[in-house]
Amino acid sequence: MNIIDKIIKCLNMSESNVNEHEAANALHAAKKLAAKHNLDIAEIEAIKQDKDSSEITYDIVEGNTKTKRAYSIYEKQLFFVCDHLFGTKHYFSTRTCGHLRETHTAFIGTPTDVKLSLAVFTILRKMVERNARKTYGNKWTSIHRSYCLGFAYKLKDRAIMQVQEPSTSYALVVQNKEQQIKDFFDAMGLDQSRANDSADIDDEAFVQGAIKARKVNLNFKESLV
Repeated sequence: MNIIDKIIKCLNMSESNVNEHEAANALHAAKKLAAKHNLDIAEIEAIKQDKDSSEITYDIVEGNTKTKRAYSIYEKQLFFVCDHLFGTKHYFSTRTCGHLRETHTAFIGTPTDVKLSLAVFTILRKMVERNARKTYGNKWTSIHRSYCLGFAYKLKDRAIMQVQEPSTSYALVVQNKEQQIKDFFDAMGLDQSRANDSADIDDEAFVQGAIKARKVNLNFKESLV
């Protein structure tokens, strides 16, 4: 089996019906092989689809979170972190059923990228909330929220910078993928969600959260195995 066949095999595994751990590992292996042999993942995907790299098409899907409540500001920022890392887009929609109000939240992107965004969002939310309680106690207060907000904003800044280096991002970046996701998004009549910045912030806790976020490994290979 030549190197291109090996990379295609890894890509196929990452897109098959496997859990997010296996998908992450298969995609990481494909990107590592491509980098080692100075090959472009987009070109490999083109060979796989027997198309020019500018004509590659992806199966664009929607992946829902299981939570039906409204998200806090720091949680909304974590959705943006995942979008930047994995090339997805997300949205929130609210509907009322009788006296109940439910918030529907979903990522849109390729099957692999959506799987990873959903998994990593959960990892990050648990991580920051655990660290906030470890630092400020179990009783949840505005100080905890300030810590989480500082963490989320710093992480988003790092994610924006990291995706400028293709070798550090899991998303299969091709020229037309973002447009395909946008077309799917627009066809559903959606607007990108916005996070409200208004909140009572404890400056010291905010800074402590940001400091903690500097130490987070955004590769997530270790987190997903």
